[in-house]
Amino acid sequence: MKLVKNVFMVLALLGSGYASANFSEIQQLTAPDDKAIIFFYRTGRVGGAVKFHVHKPDGTAVGYLGKSGDSFSIEVAPGSHQFWSRAASRNDVSLTVEAGQVYYVKATVKVGLAVGRPVLEQVRIDQVPQ
Repeated sequence: MKLVKNVFMVLALLGSGYASANFSEIQQLTAPDDKAIIFFYRTGRVGGAVKFHVHKPDGTAVGYLGKSGDSFSIEVAPGSHQFWSRAASRNDVSLTVEAGQVYYVKATVKVGLAVGRPVLEQVRIDQVPQ
């Protein structure tokens, strides 16, 4: 019975839909002279049932990535910043940002045997879907 339950959970995670986002707007993001922008976005067909928030180290949520195609951006002061997300396990990403620049963090879900876990990864603008 437990095996049937685990198989069902995996199928539910794998069978979730894919929503494409219009990422053309991010090419036009410009950061203020005294701040940086971090743009978070979610892609992928796998793990759509896994929904998660992105948090600062103190636990404050800065945004929500519920499905593929979701995105949000935040303005931050120059310097080092850490963010984390968690579903079954926690994943962290660290960025060192400069004022006037835009940074991109891709969120995907890796699916294990029975659970999915969010993965946050800094990427270059040319790696962002068009």
